[in-house]
Amino acid sequence: MPFHAAQGQSDEPPPRLPAVTHKLGIAQNLPLLEYEFAKANTDRAVKVTLAGMTYASVLWVPGISDEAYPDRAQYMASPRAHEADRQGGRGRRGDYVQLDSPRYTHLVSEEGQENLRRVGLDTETWLGQMIEYDNELISAFPDVTFAVHLCRGITARLSVEGGYDAIAEQLFNDLACDRILAEYDSPAPGPSRRCASCRTTRWSCSA
Repeated sequence: MPFHAAQGQSDEPPPRLPAVTHKLGIAQNLPLLEYEFAKANTDRAVKVTLAGMTYASVLWVPGISDEAYPDRAQYMASPRAHEADRQGGRGRRGDYVQLDSPRYTHLVSEEGQENLRRVGLDTETWLGQMIEYDNELISAFPDVTFAVHLCRGITARLSVEGGYDAIAEQLFNDLACDRILAEYDSPAPGPSRRCASCRTTRWSCSA
């Protein structure tokens, strides 16, 4: 997965992402353990961070993952089921789940789209499928506040750059989450635009 150095940072070899080679399972449910620990030690709302379905989608690689799952559709059924299990059905009113979904922003640039095509994904249909899968999880926990986090890497290592224009209409209208955490005011997302709801140009807008 190609990354490049942010401004003022030195280039390093790109990280190698894992690929699925065996059937998936939950060896230890760390998010649920953390949730239960926090609920036992506070009377406030608890936040859990999980990887969104966009992360799972890039881990089935043609020619590598076929022996574990013969096709991508059969593979994706597995993480979709496990994601709800990791939350454990324990979400209570007022609790908060953040779905980390930086892969959504790969569609904002040709470089990012090529990253997706490299692992056999159809960039014409992938966005709609991922929104559907994330919404499936969100709808299973109606009393929980869900946020989807978008970014393009971390401060020192960027994966893609570009504004939200290519994905904004479909993503922002169709995601059934309560909040979208979106980067602004940095070189990666492109020129700043004020949020029409909260009028902020800060790094994250949760409107």
